[in-house]
Amino acid sequence: LDVANQIAHPFWRDWRKLVKSLNPDAIIIGEIWGDASAWLQGDEFDSVMNYQFAKAGVRFFIDTNESHLSVSQFDHELARVRKDYPQPVSYALLNLYDSHDTERVASMIRNPNRDYDKDGSPRGNPRYDISKPTARDRQVQKLMALFQATYLGAPMIYYGTEAGMWGADDPDDRKPMVWADLKYESESADPLNRKRVPDTVEFDPELFAWYQRLFLIRREETALRQGSFRALVTDDSKQIYAFERALGADSIIVVLNNNWNVQTVTIDASRPYRDLLTQGIFRPKEKRISLKLEGKSGAILKPQVEP
Repeated sequence: LDVANQIAHPFWRDWRKLVKSLNPDAIIIGEIWGDASAWLQGDEFDSVMNYQFAKAGVRFFIDTNESHLSVSQFDHELARVRKDYPQPVSYALLNLYDSHDTERVASMIRNPNRDYDKDGSPRGNPRYDISKPTARDRQVQKLMALFQATYLGAPMIYYGTEAGMWGADDPDDRKPMVWADLKYESESADPLNRKRVPDTVEFDPELFAWYQRLFLIRREETALRQGSFRALVTDDSKQIYAFERALGADSIIVVLNNNWNVQTVTIDASRPYRDLLTQGIFRPKEKRISLKLEGKSGAILKPQVEP
């Protein structure tokens, strides 16, 4: 429901009664950019687009200036949002980075250190870089996707993000979908139709395969969809963030290296773990496992039962 905050609450309460009377299984999702707790008390919406997740994610993964969030600040911001809403709602929040109302996440990475959804186009920002993302930009995007696929909530992928699309704010964020079986002309003009250095436009099979792998893991591991959340490591100096998703006897540990340096991470563990991304096995020594992570990368660890 677009710009839902511009409609009075009594209308949405009546709307919910009508929708649920027609289909009790229908889900009602509102577009609320800030604190949506007033709409999520059980009598209006079932969920909202979680722009608070997006704003925190951009500040943590992308920004490098004074707006950058340390690991502990990022963890605190996520905890604040979880606390603001009823617990069941947290599992239904649409965790997004970009949408039809923002620049694409790949271009956010290309243009760091701005307020979210501000100065996101050459129209109002002559310094805005509209060029194709680099391999380094894609590495950041992959790490952001890893977190999005493993955190509490319902990941929302804007069309084409997984295919490598980039673009400034509206309408540049609404280009036609890039498909693997089609060929495209190079992009040689900016959103103001000014000539620029051409960039090839093509489907990115490597990035697409990464998203496929992440969401296959999410589909196969119930703990990532329904499990509780617990922070394990918030190392500000190394920019290492680790957390556990647990459901009954099932447990998944996610480790993120938000630093460009290769780093070794040590986690308390009494049994072996397998990285679901690389299939590497990590065996404990003195009840701890150590793993080496490349810059801007992560691991999804599942405990193993050895014969």
